[in-house]
Amino acid sequence: MPAAAPSNNNYSSLVDVVTTQQFMRGEFDNTKKRNIILSKLDEAGNIKGDASGKFFERNVRVGEYTSDVRGDLVERQFARRQQRVTYTVPYAWYETTGALGEQDIVFNQGQEALIKLNANMMKDMGADFRKGLATRVLRNNAGSATTLGQSVANASPVPLFGLPTMFGTGTTQNYVPDSQTTTGAIAAGDKEALPNVTYCGVSTHPTNAIAGVDGKSNESTSPVIGNWSSTAWTGTATWKANALVVMDHMMTRLARSEDPTDSPDLILMPRTQFTDFSAAFLSGGPSGLGGRVVFTEKRQEPNMRMFENVIPYGNAKAYWDVSMPANTVYFLNTNHMEFCYFPQKSYRQGGEIGGDAGSEYFGVRTDYDIKQGGHLAVAVMCANLWANPFYQGVAYNFA
Repeated sequence: MPAAAPSNNNYSSLVDVVTTQQFMRGEFDNTKKRNIILSKLDEAGNIKGDASGKFFERNVRVGEYTSDVRGDLVERQFARRQQRVTYTVPYAWYETTGALGEQDIVFNQGQEALIKLNANMMKDMGADFRKGLATRVLRNNAGSATTLGQSVANASPVPLFGLPTMFGTGTTQNYVPDSQTTTGAIAAGDKEALPNVTYCGVSTHPTNAIAGVDGKSNESTSPVIGNWSSTAWTGTATWKANALVVMDHMMTRLARSEDPTDSPDLILMPRTQFTDFSAAFLSGGPSGLGGRVVFTEKRQEPNMRMFENVIPYGNAKAYWDVSMPANTVYFLNTNHMEFCYFPQKSYRQGGEIGGDAGSEYFGVRTDYDIKQGGHLAVAVMCANLWANPFYQGVAYNFA
């Protein structure tokens, strides 16, 4: 009996659904390995399949119980206290597409040539997917105003919530952490900027009350936003001069408890900032602090630069990344970040949905468009990034 004609959902091996889905799964695994943020998140178990609807939520405690002395026989007071806020994160639809025209097929006769043609297309799709995702994580600004030099992404369709999203400053006022106050617009002598944006439904302002929350702790929803170009660091407004003191300031500000998992574990910067930091780190820099020595528990590891583009610094490792925004240094705690994806269902031959529960990163659709004369494929990821702002920081040249 002759084999059944292939359906449009599995028109040829060129656009086989199962093969494409397996390939894109592999590409995302490669992306996790090659993208340092996703690699750290994966290591911490914070890349999660969360099929909770059109958005996912994270509930975080930001209030505190009070304690006080009590006199003898003084009546105790009891009250239920609401100390948590909920971050609501909509899913973004992130996809990559490819097409092979009928002429591509005609001019690549033979099964081996066709397979090579398709493999090259998928390889390019995968490479562009990795590059695009890395850029969006580091640069996408889903806030309300230009932040870290990154303009606001279109609100529709829902964008990926890149790191600039949580670091908005509104009109860019200064912030004095010791007094937890602001005195006006940020100027050359100010070391920090005031966080002031709504991130996933929650204000990042350090001292503003949140409706319905009892006893909100100041800064409990706020990142730390440093101004590395402040002349208050060393009297000079350059990163080269200020790198070490700014790094120390940010690392100590973001050490939110004695638990090392509550301190930054990842520092990212552009190549220019990295090379200047590297020189300052090894020599002490213009600030005259002296060269830094890093001790490790493993004797076989060097005590300075561990890899070509990595320098250990405190509990963190500093990297440079080609996709970083200019003049920006991120201080991140990946223990308090999540990349959540909506699990997609697997597919059998012919495009039939297999299984009741989703497990794939990508949903894959293929078709043959007779009007266009093309073999079409699309791989869709439904995901977004969330970070608890309290544990994150950035340094930028604000003034």
